[in-house]
Amino acid sequence: MSVPSSMDSIDGVSNSSKRKKLSGSQNTLRSNVWLEFERSKDKQSAICKHCKETFRVNGTSSLRNHLNRCFMKKQNESGQERSRKDEGTPSTKMIKFCQERSRKDFSEMIVKHNYPFSMVEHEYFRKFVNNLQPHFDLKHRNTVRGDIVKLYKEEKNALYSILGKLSSRVSLTTDLWTAQCTRDSYMCLTVHYIDDDWVLRNKILNFRLMDCSQTGSELERIIMKCLFDWNVDKKVSTITVDNASSNDVMVSLLKANLNQDKLLVFNGKFFHIRCTTHILNLIVKDGLSAMGNTLNRIRESCKWNSTYQMISTALIYEKAFKRLHMKDEDFKTNPSPEEWVLAQKICTCLKNFYSSTMSLSGMDYPTADLYFSNVCEIHIALLEWKKSVTEEVKKMADSMYEKFKKYWSSCCLILAVAFVLNPGFKLKFVENYYSIIYGDYESAFQTRKVREAMIEIYSEYSPPTTNPLFTSQPSSSSSSQQLFEENSPNSNISIRFESWYQVDDDLCSTVAFSA
Repeated sequence: MSVPSSMDSIDGVSNSSKRKKLSGSQNTLRSNVWLEFERSKDKQSAICKHCKETFRVNGTSSLRNHLNRCFMKKQNESGQERSRKDEGTPSTKMIKFCQERSRKDFSEMIVKHNYPFSMVEHEYFRKFVNNLQPHFDLKHRNTVRGDIVKLYKEEKNALYSILGKLSSRVSLTTDLWTAQCTRDSYMCLTVHYIDDDWVLRNKILNFRLMDCSQTGSELERIIMKCLFDWNVDKKVSTITVDNASSNDVMVSLLKANLNQDKLLVFNGKFFHIRCTTHILNLIVKDGLSAMGNTLNRIRESCKWNSTYQMISTALIYEKAFKRLHMKDEDFKTNPSPEEWVLAQKICTCLKNFYSSTMSLSGMDYPTADLYFSNVCEIHIALLEWKKSVTEEVKKMADSMYEKFKKYWSSCCLILAVAFVLNPGFKLKFVENYYSIIYGDYESAFQTRKVREAMIEIYSEYSPPTTNPLFTSQPSSSSSSQQLFEENSPNSNISIRFESWYQVDDDLCSTVAFSA
């Protein structure tokens, strides 16, 4: 019978095995997780010190996962943060959960991103929200729909109040389009205004499904009803539309109705504004149509919607076109050297239209004062292209200029007025443009029309001369001429309207209201 060695225990279990068990137990107890838990007497379970929830001990992973989502632990830590803050210790500001605020944010999210109401019933979305904030109560889709309707009414009432208190006039834009998938027609009416803080605002007043009838009289009826509903019929200054014939009828009827009570400035002289970017698009289409099939090879190879972007990009890969033609016998649309040269010239011409369209399509800044200079640059360019020795360019320019003249004759005056109302520009700039376009004699006549229009606008908005505040002021005519024709404070740099017009001066205040 063998005698146990000194390395073995009396009960037959090796000391090495004991050391392994002891080592494993000590490692478990040394884990930081146990700082947040209390072990039961039988060592088989653990109790969270924060929420008092009991867990069966099977490693520390499940315990650690619980700590990551334990709400009471987070609350306790937040309380400690507040205590440290009270004691002067820097800490992160605790964000207090608000059920009502979160419900409103959720409704705004659905509206903003066009999410379906049914998302509140998606299993993993609910799981995500519960892990993110267990106290957030996700409502049924019908309740969410009701929240959105409530939000709409609140926003509508707020906008109604803002428009009612607005001291300035408003401008309108409207457009119709057809959805490609359903072929349904829609109409949108947007109001644009500058608030008392000189911030440009635009709000949708009406967005509706249209029936088959899209006549001018029907459009006028819808818009007038909308203006009455929002109580802005007495504040309308202009309406901007595209060149559709139904819009011409609609604008004429609107103008007649609003003028019955003399609600329009200058009896609606500047009421109808044609969409410049739409006009420029039509001008380019006419010009390219007059050129026939000149660009067909490039168009068949690229097939882009924007002709300028198509040509400018194709020119970058001119050598690639040639190499493809040499390697691929099926590539039959490689332009000839002459067509590449012509494409370069046309691209240079179209760049003016593209740059102007991008500049005038801005939504976050006023564009009224940008139109005149952009349109004048195009006018000057068209006159130069008409003299081109390249037959295709000349033909394109002739076709463009015919349509451009119709637009120019109806809008040049109001564009010049908006241009001069920018304190960075004066009548001298208008005179310089007109001298290039018309020549010295005709430019003097056209400039005089702009000057008279500016005086008329100033007189329209200036307070009565019987007002004691204005009895000592110069006449409106001489005052406005002085302001519009004197050197601007910073003629060579871009300045903001409010920095020039927001001063304690009756003259500037009147012009600011006009702008």
